[in-house]
Amino acid sequence: MENERNFEYHIQLVGNDFNEDGVIKPYVYQNMIQYAAECHLKKLRLDTDVMAARQLAWVLAGMTIEAEHPPAGCVRVAGQTWHSETKGPYFRREFIFFDDAGQVVFRGASFSVLIDLCKRSVLRKFTLPAALGNGNGEFVIAQAKPNFREAEAYDFRERRKVRNSDMDLLGHVNNTRYCEFAYDALSREEKSRAVKGVAVNFAGELQSDETVGIYKGIRGDAVYIKGVRESDGKKSFDVAFTFA
Repeated sequence: MENERNFEYHIQLVGNDFNEDGVIKPYVYQNMIQYAAECHLKKLRLDTDVMAARQLAWVLAGMTIEAEHPPAGCVRVAGQTWHSETKGPYFRREFIFFDDAGQVVFRGASFSVLIDLCKRSVLRKFTLPAALGNGNGEFVIAQAKPNFREAEAYDFRERRKVRNSDMDLLGHVNNTRYCEFAYDALSREEKSRAVKGVAVNFAGELQSDETVGIYKGIRGDAVYIKGVRESDGKKSFDVAFTFA
């Protein structure tokens, strides 16, 4: 089995990745992770199309991101990713991205579960494909985990309806959209500050025409955004932002 770290994935940042203050939008980090992951899994013949043909899919359960040197403009970055651990139903993957000078732009860890697309249920016992190995135990964020503690109190911010553009190939809202929903709930002052940390917990999928209530809370120096499905009152996602 070839070392996963032998591969690099290059991404050119563009103007739409930054807001009017020149600050990178936090969900762009998640977009870069998704791009690198899909390119990498395609090399391993485990990408979305191949898995869907087997009625299987990897679905994100959680993600932690730490920005080290946020990009200040439309630079090019290169990313690496590798399977670090499988624990229970959670498959953990590490990510690290560098700029052309070799300094770390950001690092992240994602936690995925394997689902049966016919039953829409998590497979808790499965044999990993040989191409993934057993995980090398090399973590870029030691304290990362698939979920996190919420804020103690939240205020209602808005009611949001799932649109056509939110949907993906698996028939639900794409994981990157949740972080966009959360970003839209930030204040003018909050979004003008560089984000140093992002944590996302995916609790329940959103489907077409679903309506989600967006709630905002503060705990310490972090801003917490929670989405609650109005169809059943259950939580769909949590996002936590910390700022530099």
